[in-house]
Order: sequence, then C-alpha cells, then structure tokens
Amino acid sequence: MKQPIFFVALMLAACKSPGVVTSEPAAGAMSGYYEVSFDVSEARIDGEVTSVFVGGIRAYDIRHQGDAVTVIVQGAPASGPADVEMDHAEGTAVFAGAFTYDPPVDPLFDRVMAMGASLTQGTQGGVPTYHANLANPAFQFARQGGAYLPLPLLVPDLFAVIGPEDIGPAPYCTPPDVIDFIAEASVDVVNKLNDVEADRVGFYLGRVDPDLVPQDVAVGGSKVANLVHGAGADFGKQFVTKLVYAPYNDILEDVTVSQLELVEDFGPTLVLSTDAFGNDLIAAIFESLDIDTSKLTPVAELRADLTELVDRLEATGAEVFLANMPRATVLPATADKREAAINRARTFAENAGEDVDLAVAEETAAVDARIAEVEAVGVEYNAILEELAASRPTIHRVDFAGRVEEIERDELIVDGVALSVRKFGGLLSTDGVHFSDTGYALVANLFVETINAELGLNLEAIDLAPVLATDPYSPATLAEGGLVVAECTGT
Repeated sequence: MKQPIFFVALMLAACKSPGVVTSEPAAGAMSGYYEVSFDVSEARIDGEVTSVFVGGIRAYDIRHQGDAVTVIVQGAPASGPADVEMDHAEGTAVFAGAFTYDPPVDPLFDRVMAMGASLTQGTQGGVPTYHANLANPAFQFARQGGAYLPLPLLVPDLFAVIGPEDIGPAPYCTPPDVIDFIAEASVDVVNKLNDVEADRVGFYLGRVDPDLVPQDVAVGGSKVANLVHGAGADFGKQFVTKLVYAPYNDILEDVTVSQLELVEDFGPTLVLSTDAFGNDLIAAIFESLDIDTSKLTPVAELRADLTELVDRLEATGAEVFLANMPRATVLPATADKREAAINRARTFAENAGEDVDLAVAEETAAVDARIAEVEAVGVEYNAILEELAASRPTIHRVDFAGRVEEIERDELIVDGVALSVRKFGGLLSTDGVHFSDTGYALVANLFVETINAELGLNLEAIDLAPVLATDPYSPATLAEGGLVVAECTGT
C-alpha cells in the first residue's frame, strides 16, 4: 500500500506545482520602485494575475502583455533570493527565489530611515504627490546606496498641484498662496478619501499600499517640535500624518506617536533629514498675509527641541545626517510678499490722500527690517545645529545653506542649461518653495558628498542631466505648459 500512496503523492505534488517564471531584470537593488517583468509562459496560472508579492511585499501597477506580467516592486529589507507570489483565479502560485535583491553598497545602509517635513516627504506644486514622493531627496539618496526605504506613496492625482495655468500674469508671475491653494483643494481630497461602504474617511484610500510600513516618515508642515513630540492637535498636520504613517486612523482619531519615536523603535543604522527645522523658519513667510516674524519659533524653544532630537537620535547608535537651512528669504515668495506689502501701502496712501512716497519708503524699511530679522534667526538656528553636531561624533551637519548660497552666486549649469533658485529657474517647483526633480537630486547629491567625506564611503553622485531631461518643473517643460519664463521679469 505504501508505494501507490507515495506515487499518488508525487503526482498530486506535480499537479500543484506552479511551474516556473523568469524575471527581467533577474535582480535589482533593495531600494525598489522600478519595473520588473515576469515571463509566465511556463507558469500554471489561470486567467489574469490579480496581485503580486515579491519577498512578501506587494508590487503594484500590474500590467499584462502577452506572456509577461509587469509590476513595480517596492524593494525589500534584506538581500538575496525573494519568492514571488501571484494571485489568480485558481489561487496563489508561489515561485521560489524568482527574483533576487542585491545587497546595499555598505552595511551602513542596512536600516535607513528619513524624517522631517515636506522636502523630505516629497512635495511639489504645493502638495505631496506620488511623483514628488519618488523624487524626494531622501529616497534618491537611499537609491544611490541601494538601501531599502519604503515610501508612503500617495495615489496619483490625490491632490491638485499648482500648474503653469495657475501662475499669475507677467511680469510678476506670482503663484497662488500655497496654504490657500491647499485649503481650497481639501474638500475634493476628502471626497476622494470617502469610503462609502465603511461610512468613514479612509486615509488608506490615499495610499498606493496602505499596509506597507514606511521608513520615510517625514510629514509636510512639521516643525522640529512635531518631530520630537508629534503632530499635536493641529488638524492639517494630523491629516498629513495619517496619510504618511497612520492610514487606518479615523479622521477624528489623533496620531500620538511622533516621527522620533518611530525612528527609535526601528533601530536604524542611518537617519537623514533635509528639513528638520525648515518650517520653524519659513513660517514667518508663509503663515500669514505679510512677512510676520512673530511666526518664527523662538530660538530658545528651537534649541531645546533640537537638542532633544539630536540626543535621542545619537542614542540610537545610527549615523545621523541633518541638513541646515538656506536663507528663507531666498525663496521667491519673499520677494513677492515684499512687493505686495509695498503695493498695499502705496494703494492705501493714494486712497487716503496721504504722501505716497513717504508711505512707500516707510513700508519698504519696515518690510526689509522684518526680512533681515528672519535671516538673522535662520543664522542662529543653523549655528545651534552646528554646535550640537560638533560635540556628537555620529551627528553630521549637511551644509544645505552653503550649497544654495553657491548656486545663488554662480547658478548651476546642467547639460548646458543655467539653473537657479529664482522663480521658475529650474530648481524649484511652481510653488516657489519646494524643489523640482533636479533640485531634489541636487540635495540628494549633497548628502552623498557629505557621507562620503564624513564616513569615507564612495557613493556615486546622481547624474543631473537625465533628471533635468524629464523634470516636469524644468524651464523648458514649464514653457511647453504655456508659462513663458523669460517674461517673468518682476521681483
């Protein structure tokens, strides 16, 4: 009796065998977010593949073409052969070791996390987007190291972005106020997140893969206090936080865990942030109609929170790379708001029958004094980071401010094109605050340069030319969208 049962078992096993698949490419970086095609011509799959997991992590954007199933993989936390699972009409087929993840370039990249605000999250055209998430400097840097940095990718077109058509007329070509633009679009976003069956706002509907645990936990709008203590009661920060790392929270259920606590719990080998205290500084420009220095985080408060942030990051044992901040007043919005304030003073004086020249002179002096105060406080913020990093061997300052200052002075030539941080100069997106693809790649390269210098690595820099060629915010692309950059000659 044993022999027939043995042969029956073999026959059953053969019948259940999923066959084989081959992949193109056969291997790739742990960083993920690239296409892989699987040839399923010799696989036992009934009908279309409905879901694909590679190494236990969901792949997305499934496309069928003949015998090929093409997906975008999201990387893996460990290198080596990865099983590929494909769900189809008759069940799940598992193909052992059908794809291989290459190890990172150095053990330092084994466990990477990113934290911060909108620059580290990936924001362009005023809002976080699928495209900007993938362009963010933290991910571009991680990709250079072959590191796994899973992203809280937003579904395409969740937020409306500031496009060329939203820019004001020449010569000033003023973009809409970022905060007002987001507020006006918020109703449409909430409607897209409306889960009718569950009768709730489902932030998970805004994520490509809400079950993926992100390691880039940066939340747009965060100040250094939010990194340390959490989003607090601020509805806007809570909204974005839920999209980033708490997608199953209810709209009225506050997220209490902070970015710093997530980093500590993860036990990273490397932590980076492009903008740990950027919003503490630019709040003076963007949180009110005028340039308002009362919106600046008091220096003593920033010192206390930044010190706690640095001390607790040091305690993780990770190598930590934190960028200082360029002058907030280099942003085009500063010049726009300066001009608007002077024009309001002029108009008021004309309507009141007052001395127009005197009113303009007084307002010019007042607004310039406020701008100078913002710049001075920014210098103090950067000095605090410099001081904290100098006494902690694993905390490294990345000189973002110095790099932007160089570009202000000399511009940046990429493939024969002169780029700048001026309005529509190619390094900023249409909102005049957040970076273009090329600008983000430039920042990523700054982290590459710093880590090479500080730790003796030899990471390869990103070639900016192909990035610029496909950048939706390059001057050439904006011109194709109807924005004649050469006519934007106003301040």
